[in-house]
Amino acid sequence: MTARASLPTPGLTARPPVSILIPAFNAAPTLAESLASVQAQTFGNFEAIVVDDGSRDETAAIAEATRAQDPRFHLLRQANHGRAAALNTALSRARGQWIADRLRGAPVRLTPEAVDLLAEHLGEDLARLDGLLATLESAFPVAGAIDAAGLAPFLGTAGGVAPWDLTDAIDARDVPAAIAALSRLVGPGERNPFQILALLHRHFGAMLRLDGSGITDEDSAAAATGLKPYPAKKALASAHRLGHAGVVRAISLLARADMDLRGESGWRDELVLEVLVARLARPPASRPLPRPQIRRARSR
Repeated sequence: MTARASLPTPGLTARPPVSILIPAFNAAPTLAESLASVQAQTFGNFEAIVVDDGSRDETAAIAEATRAQDPRFHLLRQANHGRAAALNTALSRARGQWIADRLRGAPVRLTPEAVDLLAEHLGEDLARLDGLLATLESAFPVAGAIDAAGLAPFLGTAGGVAPWDLTDAIDARDVPAAIAALSRLVGPGERNPFQILALLHRHFGAMLRLDGSGITDEDSAAAATGLKPYPAKKALASAHRLGHAGVVRAISLLARADMDLRGESGWRDELVLEVLVARLARPPASRPLPRPQIRRARSR
């Protein structure tokens, strides 16, 4: 038996926090005792997934009898492929149910084909789901189910280019490097334009939270932005370099680009992003206010 903790699902309490995976092959002599042991444990908020891996004895019947009496137990059946394959079957079922529960409270709706595509794309990296749902909500503000064809462009491979390549180039005010990073990020099989916009919103949104806060150390910056200390330190330095006017300007440019990506300007998505990145990487000539100078009293 394998116990696996399910990922927490904010706002949903129906999903048990623990999934117990039980691959079984010709396990009739011991299965009833094993399932009774699971039932007898003091922690009762679990689900148990039994996978009958092509057994030729009463394994399935024993598991089915337990399932009929206790709704926390589930039975899956498959041809014999071995213990590892049976574990993967149980894990896929637990993961698929977690995704379905999470989507039930999501701001967007997906067709069954789109859900299958999403589950295949996420694999074990379920932590990416919330960010992807936020991107979809931004891209599809109108009610209606998103099908697999509509979802596919938002998945991509997203593994070839680090997102900080773009934001670091913007912060360094290196327009050619920023445009080059953008080009790689939106290349074939990579990120959707709204994912790029969401990335930039997070980057400059952190600066906006720090602007005027009086925060000067990375730990406080991390607490204020929800970032890890090192990226929080970078956001703090960038916010100081831009100054209040520069941060406000960046947020305004992002809002303008959001409208343009939705068709207001009639520009191609690639052009909207290129203009945005160029403007973000080349701020106005006005400089941020200097740090206040602390004057030491002269010794007499």
